[in-house]
Amino acid sequence: MLYKIGRIIVVLLWLGYICHIFFMNNQNIVILLDTSSSIGYAYEGNYDRMYQQYTKSVEKILQEHSSADIFLYTFSDDVQTYFEHITENFLHSWQFHIQPCQETCPDKALYKILQQHQKLDLVYLISDGQYSDVRHENLVQMSQKYKVSIQFVSSFSHSHFQDIVLQSIHLASQFLQDQTIQGYAVVSSLEDEIVQLSIKIHEKTYTSLPTHILANQKSRIYFHLPSQNTGNYWIHFSVQGTREEIYLGNNTFCHHIQVCGSPNIQIIDYNAISPMDCAKQYGKWKHASTVILKNGTAEQLGNGMQLLHDYVAQGGSLFVMASPTTLGPGNYAQTILEKALPSYCNAEQNEPILLLLALDTSGSMQETTDYLQQAKTAILQVETNLKQNPQIQNIVLSFLIFSQIAQQKTKFQSIQNIDFAPILKNIVAHGSTSFLNCLQQIQEIFTNIDIQTTQKHVIILSDGMDPVASRSQELFQYIQFFQENHISISVFLTGTDSWDLLKTIAKETNGKIFENTDFSELTQQVYHIFQGKIKKSTEQIVAPEFPYLQNKSIFQYTQITPKYRSKIPIQTTYQTPILLLGQYILGKTAVLTVHPTWTDLPFERLQDEIVSWLQPQLKTTQIHCIPQNQQLLCISTTPMKTMKTTWTNSMHSFLNHQVWIPFPPVGEHTITTIDFKNKQETHPYTTTYTAEESQLYLQQRTYPMFPPKANQPHNPIFFVLWFLFFLVLAIYESQFKGRSFSKK
Repeated sequence: MLYKIGRIIVVLLWLGYICHIFFMNNQNIVILLDTSSSIGYAYEGNYDRMYQQYTKSVEKILQEHSSADIFLYTFSDDVQTYFEHITENFLHSWQFHIQPCQETCPDKALYKILQQHQKLDLVYLISDGQYSDVRHENLVQMSQKYKVSIQFVSSFSHSHFQDIVLQSIHLASQFLQDQTIQGYAVVSSLEDEIVQLSIKIHEKTYTSLPTHILANQKSRIYFHLPSQNTGNYWIHFSVQGTREEIYLGNNTFCHHIQVCGSPNIQIIDYNAISPMDCAKQYGKWKHASTVILKNGTAEQLGNGMQLLHDYVAQGGSLFVMASPTTLGPGNYAQTILEKALPSYCNAEQNEPILLLLALDTSGSMQETTDYLQQAKTAILQVETNLKQNPQIQNIVLSFLIFSQIAQQKTKFQSIQNIDFAPILKNIVAHGSTSFLNCLQQIQEIFTNIDIQTTQKHVIILSDGMDPVASRSQELFQYIQFFQENHISISVFLTGTDSWDLLKTIAKETNGKIFENTDFSELTQQVYHIFQGKIKKSTEQIVAPEFPYLQNKSIFQYTQITPKYRSKIPIQTTYQTPILLLGQYILGKTAVLTVHPTWTDLPFERLQDEIVSWLQPQLKTTQIHCIPQNQQLLCISTTPMKTMKTTWTNSMHSFLNHQVWIPFPPVGEHTITTIDFKNKQETHPYTTTYTAEESQLYLQQRTYPMFPPKANQPHNPIFFVLWFLFFLVLAIYESQFKGRSFSKK
């Protein structure tokens, strides 16, 4: 009986193995092959060379994914040709044609393909990369929505021909009527070249001075345009070199701006006027285009905080300037006004600061250099300095270690009750790194803690070597948890092989990144991670969008915590936020963390720039759309109740002037609001989304951040072993079937 049961089990295992091989382990992979006109220009008509290059790229993919189902499409402005289940034999006879006068639209092609394939794991995009930034963003959105990874493969080496590329234009979208229009263009070339930038606005053309740019480097060309009258303008940019180019499709760029009239500004300054006079000004806010809050604590503002909040929510613009009586020092934290700001203000008093130190104790931390001992020394120094600092008494500290497993060594305790020395003494380096286990442990710690605070920080000390985690989809779940719970993840990375994804996590959670360090900077930099107080500093300004601020310094600033979707155009070399911009309901808000007396910045000029950005959009449309977290936030500037779109089949109702709808597919779409009072449709609103993303940035933002592991070919030895087993079983049955093995 037992023999028969065993034989049945063996057969079932054999069948299960066969099913796993043929049904459970296959990936669906698509190769997108660029056949746009720029490819023809690049190869100068040498199609044999082009076929060789493409064949080599496709063969490599076939070898890496030998057991996958691979489909191949060619595309230009749309899908052109389709080849199903390609093999290496197919490549000896395949043919495709370059599409003349056709642009490169990989997003349109991918969208159609995603509608045909129910399950798609990986897309290889083989292209010259000559497509616009909006195509990058569309690819990112589709990748995240459909959960498919995109891997970019360069179709050729650019070294054999001359090409100048206008990479991007850095220019604000809104200016005041009397304001100079200024920005810069990013230009690159495959060879050293002298280029000129031509700019056309309102039928007038302006030309920059000749600029020498170096080969394969991004160079900036700054420009200044005269002020314009109120209205909407398209600015056309083009760049020319001294030598003839084969491909000119990447030499131009268009940018849209709005010019607004002189702003109506109201200033609140309790140091200049009495509280009674300030209260009288509250009624003027509804008529102001911008309110500047220079001085005034939460107690001084009183009911004015609610009025300011409502003013912004209804479409007003608020500019809060740092001072000893605003933001954190002014007790703005956890007030109604803080909801409208692009940052958490973090009160100086009574709010604990949660700090979790996570130490990598894997074997690689001691392979060549004793990084582990350096980290131990740095942690002890941090403990000593925090205990001795009378200004920071509200720190609540915890400590965990991780290698193959993660273990919390101390629960959250007041800094005065912490003693790391005996814990660190017994820690030794061993095992491999599992960063996923570390993130899981961090999530569990913050899930179960009952301390109420807006300041939650994690510092990870590691050599960043964890190749397994780089391919995991779980990372996105952890990142989302940290974002939703306002937990910053800062990383101290030592060595030269620091993991890029650790840096990505830090950026996505508003953490800070310290690379190639021996951990000695931990003590110095830990204070830059804490937010909420006025802090002295000698840091340098980093502001690519404001070239006149380069090499300027700040002497003092108010510490704040940026909200997840706030924009930070100005920060310091230590990633300290200086200027934060945000959108709240219908209005705009800005926070400047420095006071005019705390810096050598050209303050009046900077203030004019901020006020310009804060000006309301010209009322050309009734809908303003913001892409957020794979959805579209639509905000109505009028009391509309419903709207419809060209890509959804249902009506959408507004709640408090806003509604969330699915992100649109690739293409041009319209949003139409319905006015039931007049039973008429309003003029449609058409929108486009742009993004300045390189090929590398595309790969980092698509889903997952790294492509899934390739299918591994099955070892034939397993088939041989199974065959031998059944052969032995058959011989056994033929020789001994029916015999009795009992003693006679």
